[in-house]
Amino acid sequence: MFSDFSKLETFLAVVREKSFSKASLSLGISQPAVTQQLKLIEEYLNTKVVDRKKNGISLTKEGELLYEVALKLEKSVITAQKELFHIMSKNNQISVASSFLIAEQFWPKISNKLNLNAIKVQTSSTANAIKQLCEKKVEVALVEEIIPYENVIYKVWFEDELVLFSNEKLPVKLKDIDLLKYKWICQPNDFQTMVLLNSTLNDMPECERLSDVNQSNIASSLIHAVVNAKKQDVNKEQTVSIIFRSVIENMLKDKSLFEAKIGNHKMKKKLYIAYNKNNEENIFLQNFIKYLIKFDS
Repeated sequence: MFSDFSKLETFLAVVREKSFSKASLSLGISQPAVTQQLKLIEEYLNTKVVDRKKNGISLTKEGELLYEVALKLEKSVITAQKELFHIMSKNNQISVASSFLIAEQFWPKISNKLNLNAIKVQTSSTANAIKQLCEKKVEVALVEEIIPYENVIYKVWFEDELVLFSNEKLPVKLKDIDLLKYKWICQPNDFQTMVLLNSTLNDMPECERLSDVNQSNIASSLIHAVVNAKKQDVNKEQTVSIIFRSVIENMLKDKSLFEAKIGNHKMKKKLYIAYNKNNEENIFLQNFIKYLIKFDS
């Protein structure tokens, strides 16, 4: 029943997402398939493990016990997947297309952590990455949004949050009106972070735009500009900008940069892994995708 772990993986996704529909999206399968797999688990165990409610789900006592067991199994499965992937990768190659944002801000950290430096990533826009996938020029696309195509499957990779950052201390949380007292350095308005920020705030502060940058080095240019900004004095405004938190995580830890949340806004963005439906039986590719999704483990 549980030898392939897929049903327990579905159960874990439902618990983590607190929703059958969100679990469906994260796993890249239909919602009826999620429901069916949970039903098979309950039939096999002859007990109810999940209660569906208007505002999400809750676990029964038996569901809590199953969750503990599933977590232990997941840890073992992840370790095995990583070891198998390293063996398989010696004789296999995967072609990857990535959006500019992911290639610059996320991929270096992930590839270093997972020892994936040998995998070459082609950078382009999200739309072009998906086009390359559809034309079978690449096997995997790492993208920032879902562009519907009949034969393309999307799985939620992870979610990151935009935060305000500066080279000086900031309040933990700022009201929208507080943003007007800072000097802002911003990306061009058509860049993804600015699109999200503009759609969140009613009144966007005036920004000094970065010059002579392109999508392949926007994050490093932005960080450099803020790090080297003159610190405030009686006649100087504090310089701030906005970026995905994981990009500056290490600099936040060593106190070379500081962060703040903007009010109660949750400026989060999902990133996706996409592949062709005809590769669902490609064991090496599926292991690679699972390897990426579990990179924090």
